[in-house]
Amino acid sequence: MNLLFAGLVDYGPSGEIVPDLAERWELFDGGKAYRFFLRTGLTFHDGSPLDATDLQRSIERTLAPATPCPVASFYEPIEGVTAYRAGKAKAISGVVVESPHVLVIRLQKPDATFLPILALSPLRPVCKSGGRAYDDQFQQKACGAGPFRLTEWLPGQRIRVERFPGWHEPGKPYLDAIELSENVSRVTQRLMVERGELDGIFNEFERPGAIHFRTHPEWSKYFTEMPSPDVYGEFMNVHMAPFDDVRVRRAVAMAVDRPHLAKYYEGWARVTDHVIPPGIPGYDPGFHGQKTDVQAARALMAEAGYAYDPKTGKGGYPQTITYWAGPGETAIRAGTLLQYDLSHIGLRIEIKETSFAQFLAVVGRPKEARMGYGAWLMDYADPSDFFEPTFSSAGIAPEESQNWAFYSTPELDALLARAHGEIDQEKRLAMYREADRIVCDDAPWAFAYNTMRIELVQPWLRGYKPHPVWNRVFRNAWIDPAAREVGHAGLVGHKVKRALGSLLGRLAP
Repeated sequence: MNLLFAGLVDYGPSGEIVPDLAERWELFDGGKAYRFFLRTGLTFHDGSPLDATDLQRSIERTLAPATPCPVASFYEPIEGVTAYRAGKAKAISGVVVESPHVLVIRLQKPDATFLPILALSPLRPVCKSGGRAYDDQFQQKACGAGPFRLTEWLPGQRIRVERFPGWHEPGKPYLDAIELSENVSRVTQRLMVERGELDGIFNEFERPGAIHFRTHPEWSKYFTEMPSPDVYGEFMNVHMAPFDDVRVRRAVAMAVDRPHLAKYYEGWARVTDHVIPPGIPGYDPGFHGQKTDVQAARALMAEAGYAYDPKTGKGGYPQTITYWAGPGETAIRAGTLLQYDLSHIGLRIEIKETSFAQFLAVVGRPKEARMGYGAWLMDYADPSDFFEPTFSSAGIAPEESQNWAFYSTPELDALLARAHGEIDQEKRLAMYREADRIVCDDAPWAFAYNTMRIELVQPWLRGYKPHPVWNRVFRNAWIDPAAREVGHAGLVGHKVKRALGSLLGRLAP
């Protein structure tokens, strides 16, 4: 998606909002409207010119009632979207073409999340051949205005894209083409990289492979790790005993042995104790929200009426609590580690593995799941996305609730509402840092870790850097033919020298 399609704005190398098809924009009407000024000379992959009417057509195509857009609700702050999606209007009143190179988007009220949401892929323009209505066959002939154009797609096998010469950045992209292989096992990818047949592995590692490349004297130079924009932990339903008592929730958060988790997840995840992950605006590296302290956790359990004697194993909460893990080894392992930690404060849990569909159905209903494996993966790079769905009243529903803890407070709701519309970024981020403190203290979740994004590229792939939002960005990447020969020969040569040294060591008297 990121290779083929371009938007008015995009996420920059540090996750910041940068111009893309729009060379600039201005905010007016008290923060309720944006005026975007398009670059001149823009074209689609099929050679047709791109102007503001194509942006308008593509936005209405995406948000049409018959389009199965999974994130249409993100764009409801745009004036007229609700009426348009309900079939009560033939156009979106808040999307206005002022001239061929100027597009205005009006909002119902000031919304600081609008640009991060606009930077996502759904509203990016498609060629005129894409029409005004969604067509599920369009994917086979996808046509946009991104730096690369689609030339081949064999589902389940490979995708090939080639450089789009009409891209608005002169001289870019540098690569002539990119082939993305599908359904290649992780072990095979490792062998292909070692033979020089693959230019990189992007987050597709088995743990032994990751350890191998991370610790290898030569490969480690081309191995990178960075926290993913996500957060994992254990949710506790605040309306179900014993987690309706904040002291018990705080005790659980304190009982999580984060130093132990750091060793267990080394190289795969980064241990955390609060909501906002690295790379998201508002992240404070000096803030520690939930500290591990087993003695203090036992004291809180005693205050709540569940005193526990670790020497005799007597006391604690009298019932065994079902821990809803869902499917997969990752959740089961997390539950097993938690099971051990909570045994030290008198909380006993049993792990229930289910299908993902059953997991979502149960944890999304009030008063059905007392505790379970919590996870939130970023929708868009803004702190609001880590609070509003998971910790606000707006995230609560009788079915398919995203707020699995069913936690909400008037104080937090009011703070999040103010932050959502605050245009002053410094004031806004201070509000989210305060929201992080509130959630950590009330402990509807016991926070555990952020996963790591792991990548390995060959020494000849120049200009490529991991991106905090998009998985792969190749706009600045290029291949150095000379380095391809020298680089791979050097890596292979290191293997030969190491093997020869081992052999001589065995032959030596």
